[in-house]
This record gives sequence, structure tokens and C-alpha cells, in this order.
Amino acid sequence: MVEQPEIGTNRPYLIDFIEITASPKLISKGKIRSLFLKEGFSAAQTAARCGVSKSFVLSVLHKSEIKVGKVGRSTNPQNYRNSTPPYGYSIRTGHLVPNKSELKICRLVVELRGRQGLSTTQVAKELEKRGFKNRKGRTIWNTNTILNIFERWKNKI
Repeated sequence: MVEQPEIGTNRPYLIDFIEITASPKLISKGKIRSLFLKEGFSAAQTAARCGVSKSFVLSVLHKSEIKVGKVGRSTNPQNYRNSTPPYGYSIRTGHLVPNKSELKICRLVVELRGRQGLSTTQVAKELEKRGFKNRKGRTIWNTNTILNIFERWKNKI
């Protein structure tokens, strides 16, 4: 309850905010399964969309014999919820979008590693020699980062 003054007077009156949601029994279990499986929403996001509790969503999924885990849930490109995007992408409003400046480096890594056959160490040294900076603003490149970039982008660029 919130006490607010009545407009034009000095007398306060009470406002009561009561949120009314549909009964969980009236919510389509198919909608919950669809949001979770097809749209890739998490249980908490599905619950917020349907106006029910997360535990209700989890019980519906459990009764439907749907395994609830983090596999692929947080890495869905349309609903990305990790704090750090993969190299070559940025996060905008929960979606992965290509990052043009990082894509130049990704193309160069695929060219050097895949087409010219250089090792990850040689590619890292070449990036350092050309003055390309990593996400931390340093010109020092880790060979694991080079390998991850190559594995992600080798068939896409």
C-alpha cells in the first residue's frame, strides 16, 4: 500500500497495487514447452513471459520429461546470456551481432591458419607483428584464442 495525497487537496489516500495473473492451471503447457524448447528461453524467462513462477515452469517441464540444463540455453544467438561473447561477435539487447573490427582479425586467422597452414604460435606472432590488438587492448595473442577463433570461423568465412 502506498500513501499518496489526493490531487488538489492535502488529504492523503491509500492506493493498493494488486497484480492479478492467470491461474497456472489456465496457462497452456504447450506454450511453456514451446518457449523453452523452440524459442530457447530459460526457465526464469519463460516464467516471466507466462506470469507464473519459475518452479511451476520447471515442474511442467519435468512432468513432460524435458531435461532442464544449461546445454545451449545461454549460448542461443537470439537470447545470448553469457557475459563475454565469442570472438567476432558483440552482444546487443541479448542478441549476438557480428563485430566488424573483430571479423577482420577472424578472417586473417582463418587465412593464415587454414589456407597458409601456419601454426597457432606463428599466427599469434604474425598478429603481434602486424599490431592487431586483442580485446584487452594488448598486442600479445594467446594461442588458445587463435585456435578458438579458427575453430569457430573456419567454415564460415
